[in-house]
Amino acid sequence: MRHEVSLAVDRKAPTLARGFLASVAEAPWFASRRDDAELALGELVANAVVHGDGSGNGGVIRVVVDSDQQRLRIEVEQPGSARGACVAEPRIEGRPGVGACDSWKG
Repeated sequence: MRHEVSLAVDRKAPTLARGFLASVAEAPWFASRRDDAELALGELVANAVVHGDGSGNGGVIRVVVDSDQQRLRIEVEQPGSARGACVAEPRIEGRPGVGACDSWKG
């Protein structure tokens, strides 16, 4: 089942997103993974608040939760500019994706 909510870009958004997830994810298997999913969603929304420019879609973050009896998919979108975005290259051997941007482009 697919559920969607739009949240204002402010410091309350991560908490509201976690509450939304808890209210819509109903599969029995989800109970054992709830904490992990809420943590991941909270971090994604917090990143959108902190690093997004808020200019797209009137300063709204869109959260979509799509779940069934076997899977959970979470989408977080904050339309706007990708100004300053860069791709982090992995730098730690054996840990793909771990790294940081050397510089921000503005």
